[in-house]
Amino acid sequence: MKTVVFSAVDATSRRRSVLWNALRPVLGRGAGVLSFFVAIFISFPSEAPPKTFAFEGDGWRAVETTDAEAEETDASLYALDENAEEAEEAENADYANDAEYEERQEYVDENEGYAEAETEDAYAETLATAEEDDGETGPFHRLRSFRRARSNRLFGSRFVDDAPEPPEVEPVEHVERVEAPKLTPVNDALPALDMDGRLDSNGTFVTRAELDALREEMSTMSWKKGDFRITPYGFLNLSMSADTQRAVPGEYILYAQTPDVDDSSDFTVDARTSRLGFKMEGPRVEQLNADLRGCLEFDFQGAYNGSKNKGGVQLRRAYAELVDAENQRRFLAGQDWEIISPLCPQMLNYLPGGFAGSLQYRRAQIRLEQGFTISKDFQTLAQIAVCDNILGDYTSTPGVSAATSGWPVIEGRYAVSLFKDARDGLPITLGVSGHIGEQYYKFSPIAGTFANTSERVAVDTWSANLDADIPLTEKLRLQGEYTVGANLSSFCGGINQGVDLYRRDALGASGGWLALHTDWTQKFATNVGYGIEKMDDDDLVGTSVAANGFTTSRTRNELYFVNFLYNWTPNFMTGVEFGYWQTQYQKADVTGETPVFTAMKPGEAFRTEFTARLTF
Repeated sequence: MKTVVFSAVDATSRRRSVLWNALRPVLGRGAGVLSFFVAIFISFPSEAPPKTFAFEGDGWRAVETTDAEAEETDASLYALDENAEEAEEAENADYANDAEYEERQEYVDENEGYAEAETEDAYAETLATAEEDDGETGPFHRLRSFRRARSNRLFGSRFVDDAPEPPEVEPVEHVERVEAPKLTPVNDALPALDMDGRLDSNGTFVTRAELDALREEMSTMSWKKGDFRITPYGFLNLSMSADTQRAVPGEYILYAQTPDVDDSSDFTVDARTSRLGFKMEGPRVEQLNADLRGCLEFDFQGAYNGSKNKGGVQLRRAYAELVDAENQRRFLAGQDWEIISPLCPQMLNYLPGGFAGSLQYRRAQIRLEQGFTISKDFQTLAQIAVCDNILGDYTSTPGVSAATSGWPVIEGRYAVSLFKDARDGLPITLGVSGHIGEQYYKFSPIAGTFANTSERVAVDTWSANLDADIPLTEKLRLQGEYTVGANLSSFCGGINQGVDLYRRDALGASGGWLALHTDWTQKFATNVGYGIEKMDDDDLVGTSVAANGFTTSRTRNELYFVNFLYNWTPNFMTGVEFGYWQTQYQKADVTGETPVFTAMKPGEAFRTEFTARLTF
């Protein structure tokens, strides 16, 4: 066992030197600052009797000694100290002076990121003071070896004047990364009043900050062609559904089939709702003070070839638009959503609420929109469109020829946005909308029925609609619509019935829906709602070709639903939806001069649907 001893006496200068030499090998160079303060503390005179401190491998031990023994120990340690000083002087012979070290230290701080210049300056000032007061034998002199030893670790054993300069690095432009907002495109949502930029391309409500963040992120995924920036978007969608009563058409549901026709259940797995679109931003048209934009969008719910796993491409939207944001003006030409009844319930079903109270779909049009800001709490939006006249009935029925008239369909909407500022950015939006148009049908006689004449008739199509969007809180939103009209089949109304085959006139219908959306967290949301559509009993005789003198039709369609949506990431959502559909039917005997009606069993389907969606 190796034992090192020294004594603590009242001679201050000797005690500093002796204690410093003893602590330095124990604490190491990296703890020089700590040893410096320890040396100061124990250097003050003490009235305690002299002691000898012995290091015996497992720690220091203090043993009381006489003055004579302490003096003898101190003398031997001073001899060791002188040898250490000579070795130190030989080690530092290459350093001309401390100014040279300070120059090297500044290089360290500037180029290696060591923010210790102020600390080293403080050491240098303390060193100078100590040397002035105590001479070269004082304990502060030992700080030089600590400082130079640290420099050796950074530069090597020597300081070279002609060392190469570090290479220049080009500055890297700082790009702020913005997290993608949380979006929940859970349906074929329709564009609503968007004077505040609250809707994304799928009609899902977002904040202005989220919309700006989304645009920033999308700009990194786009490419340029001439003066146009093209940005792809869309989602990959899988829906798996089970129906206790067969649904029509099957992969999604519009109404439940009557058990009198088919009482079987149904199970489907479908990916054709997947969507691909392209947003285009073109050059600014200075003459019109407007930005040129465009959109092209497809899904795969078109007619398939042979089997449903060969989904046909279906055009959804294709338009160009001029947007004058300063004057709140927009001009659009192409195929886009209807102006009328712009909302829809947030469902997983492909046509959410369609034929159950929610008018919706897309058609070619020329549209003009003009917004007006009366105050922070009162804004208005006027929209008008000249639209294509789409036929919804009897396009392939034998004995019936359908054609459009010489008039387009005219659509219009007027909406107000109220209390935006008073309700902290949560305005109440109310709208009234409608359309009018005309279609031609040529009917041949239907043998064995009272409709036994040939006629060519003009059938009107019209609607009057109300829509309301009421955010109750930041996380709770109430939405709904009401509709009344005639010949609405091409607008997803009338339970897919627009014209009576026997009375040869438009079928009246009315209905609506109401839904409550709740954002429980940033990732978890729910929707619960109800929808209904009812035909005008006085108008309806039948919409199917009579078999054995009887024709059938749908008289009422109701929907109850609740869904649970979870966004695992801003781009991946899964959801499950539970729905109850009840569709009522009637059967009419049309062999006599007056039809005789008989009730049929209603179609009642409990539908469970699971959806996984990856949005890009």
